[in-house]
Amino acid sequence: KYKIGLSVCAQVSNEQFAKVLGYIKAGEEEGATLVTGGGRIGSKGYYIKPTVFADVQVILACGKR
Repeated sequence: KYKIGLSVCAQVSNEQFAKVLGYIKAGEEEGATLVTGGGRIGSKGYYIKPTVFADVQVILACGKR
């Protein structure tokens, strides 16, 4: 559940949406711990839940982006 006053902006295109989801997936596959978020919000638009990783190393793709 999100706090009142928190705003989440959509990605600008399907291409950007897919790229961000790809980074999230890569982070998980490379060993980072997904603490929260990481998925789509709703079924319309290009909204992604605010995402937080732990145990990220700079050598991981998600750590470089």
